[in-house]
Amino acid sequence: MNKTLTTRDRVRGFVLRPVAFLLCCAVLLAAASADALAQSYRDRVADYLLFYYVGFPNNDHPNYKPVLLDNQAILAGTESGDFWEDSDVAVLQEFVGGALRDPSSGGSARFQYFLSQILGIRGARASVYLIDDVEKPLADGGKVATRRYSAAIDASGERVWPAATNSSRAKSYAGSFAIGAYNVVSDRDAKSAFLHELTHLELETDERPHLFMAGGKSYVYGTDGDHYATELIPDLSRTFDEAVANSMELLYDEGEAQETFRRFQPDDYIRVEVSVPDPSSVTGPISPDLWLDDQIQAAGARPFSTLDGYAFYMIGDLPARFIIHNELVLALVFAEYTRRHIGLDAYVRAIRRANQRIIAQKAQLKSYGSRATISSIANFTEALCEVGSEGVNPTETSVSADPSPALLPLAYLDYFTGLSAESQAEFSALFDDQLSEAWVELYWTVGRPAVDSVLGDAMGQGRLTATNYSDLDLIAQAFGAAGNQL
Repeated sequence: MNKTLTTRDRVRGFVLRPVAFLLCCAVLLAAASADALAQSYRDRVADYLLFYYVGFPNNDHPNYKPVLLDNQAILAGTESGDFWEDSDVAVLQEFVGGALRDPSSGGSARFQYFLSQILGIRGARASVYLIDDVEKPLADGGKVATRRYSAAIDASGERVWPAATNSSRAKSYAGSFAIGAYNVVSDRDAKSAFLHELTHLELETDERPHLFMAGGKSYVYGTDGDHYATELIPDLSRTFDEAVANSMELLYDEGEAQETFRRFQPDDYIRVEVSVPDPSSVTGPISPDLWLDDQIQAAGARPFSTLDGYAFYMIGDLPARFIIHNELVLALVFAEYTRRHIGLDAYVRAIRRANQRIIAQKAQLKSYGSRATISSIANFTEALCEVGSEGVNPTETSVSADPSPALLPLAYLDYFTGLSAESQAEFSALFDDQLSEAWVELYWTVGRPAVDSVLGDAMGQGRLTATNYSDLDLIAQAFGAAGNQL
């Protein structure tokens, strides 16, 4: 028997069809919006990056010019020319395609998103020199490539090492990046290196080379002028600069972040240079951080080995104030907070905010004729706390309150330095006492007890004896963080 539809049935049926229709439209609109966003990321990359193909890096003739790639043709999938026909630079072709092509044709949506966000920090253009150093090695130690393309040359003197060079901070131009095909093992390496170097071009920091000059030589990176993943860098401003650049790599590739995390167990080693100038021969203001090894030993730690100008220490034997001189420790703090709470958009806002503060502080100090130093780490950490605060005012928050996710950057810095700071004053000293006292006090009275409660079983003699990547999730949960934002 056929069932007769009541008025209510008919109304219900009439209503349901439009709802289904509206839901379908919403899905289509969301998909269209995602496509539009992806296109806007690619468009920004195309607007701000100038890709130049250098097929003959030893050619110093005035008439020889690198070839500017046609970004619009690459966006449209109609690219052509010598660069795309040079089999020596296949890995660089893949790299450029990942930055500009549609994801359906070899583009990387994630890479484009990261590039777009980083380029938006200063909103300035940058040049990218794609160098064929495979067919012929560089001549004369890479003299031509260095002068014309600001290329960094590797230890062989014959190949390009991927590196960026800042401009004079012109408002519309950030600088340049030179990359050779020879030293790029994979497209993944090229992308990671570029995210790192591009971030360098976007940062403001308190570069204080005058505090690390001795006998006409700069010691900002130590005696050898280089920096390694397991090294303590004398100049904390350079540590910070490298840390933010590294953080973009770690955010882009969580696998790399976990691998980096595993390098910094309390029973792993860290190195510090021992070959430094004779203090008695130095005149003028010099940072005591130049003699890090002397300071570490004066604090009671002893190296377990020395080799080739380095002393090697167990990380778990070092006070917190020395551990933060490692660029990857700071990078993990910044990246893991971003991953678990604020996301990349807010992270970029924090970089912009810290940039503006440092520029303003530099101008103020200059007007006073002061050579006082600015703590880039304090500026940036405070910016990170603020963008994740969700309205939390540290001066008005009760010490009986639950720990806010805004405190998570401080919790992670405490964690990665082994919870070895023994007092609020000692923790504040990690920031040259330039981090807002209200944030420090709120962390120490509310946040530190929460971290201790989460990690109690991993503690020994007042500091961490072992770390696990899952600890970061447990701490994030205790602070009410939002969860994975990437």
